[in-house]
Amino acid sequence: MRNYTTKMRNLPLFAIIQKSQRFLVNNPQDIAHDVGHHYRVWEGCMTIVQEEQLSVDSDALQIAAWIHYIDHDKKGQPFLLHLQTAFGLTNELTHRIQQIVREQAYGQTTTMIESAIVSDADRIELLSIPRWQFVFAACQEGIVSKEARDEYIQRVKVRIPNLSHKLHFESTNKLFLEKIAPFELWAERQGVAANQR
Repeated sequence: MRNYTTKMRNLPLFAIIQKSQRFLVNNPQDIAHDVGHHYRVWEGCMTIVQEEQLSVDSDALQIAAWIHYIDHDKKGQPFLLHLQTAFGLTNELTHRIQQIVREQAYGQTTTMIESAIVSDADRIELLSIPRWQFVFAACQEGIVSKEARDEYIQRVKVRIPNLSHKLHFESTNKLFLEKIAPFELWAERQGVAANQR
């Protein structure tokens, strides 16, 4: 298996990721984009790199995976700039992470392997049953309204039929096929039609 680290920087990665995790615990971006979502995306990134035997910039990939939704729609990506200042990230690395975060967003074109990896891991995470169990539990406990939950479900339902056409790797297409049926069954049991194929 190929080594998936192509750049070894002397970075305090543990501290950077821990700061990102604390931010997500205290400031979840929404009910489905919390620290658990970001962890599962990072886990998915590692799986893709290993399955596809890819050589990547692992520092940029890991930081981008942990912050991809924190700054996804914020001009200038303020949280990343905070990390740059706090931890002395180089301009080159900061720009690389900014590009990954921009390109991985739904509907964007990826020009970097790291962007494609985060993009695919994020799309596969749409089919994560633990993610949806958390959303439904939050609704039952009154943390999020049924209307907000259902609006979020509708946005996701639009994406699922086209999901397999947006994936970049053989392993993620295979994973999509493995996950879609159990996800649809779970959604049906919750009274939600997950897909309109």
